[in-house]
Amino acid sequence: WEFITSTVVPSEKAVLVELVDDNFLKLVDEELVLDVSNWNIAPFSTVNFVGGTDPVAYPTYAAGGGRDWVVNEDGTIAARNDPNLVLGRGMAPMVLLPKGSPRQLVFENMDLLAAGKTAPLTLSSPREGMGVGKKGQVKMYECIPYIESGLRPSEHAISVRFEDGNFLMLDGMDFAFDVSFWKPVEGNTVNFVSTSG
Repeated sequence: WEFITSTVVPSEKAVLVELVDDNFLKLVDEELVLDVSNWNIAPFSTVNFVGGTDPVAYPTYAAGGGRDWVVNEDGTIAARNDPNLVLGRGMAPMVLLPKGSPRQLVFENMDLLAAGKTAPLTLSSPREGMGVGKKGQVKMYECIPYIESGLRPSEHAISVRFEDGNFLMLDGMDFAFDVSFWKPVEGNTVNFVSTSG
């Protein structure tokens, strides 16, 4: 599969899409369509652009799940399989950004992590009073359990520990910070993935 993570940007940087077969929202210059992650059509599920690398084994235009959309007269776009769910801006996930970006996360309590202790992931910048939390419950990608990250009020921030000088682990859980699909590119999401399967 190929994919591009969606995000909210200034209007001059918005992507161009076209409606294909009155169902799929396709990027104009690429064979990628809008897709609900893991076809989990539920509030706060992430929505990105995906495309199959093989038209038979991994078809881009697969109907009947998370790629079916309805363009409404009121300007909203709804999931065809649940018209009460429309595209919106949810809890922002953690993403990779260039160091120095005005949107980079600067955490409090780094001295605790450096000393090998557990620390809450609360922010000092760019949004004081916020922290990194869990967007929802454990989900599955194939056979791998994971939890999506999301920015939350600081009282809902997760606590983490730094292990083996390399891994950020959720406190009390065998879940590590993980760059989606191990693709360290700008804009890619960072979530929590089970280390025990």
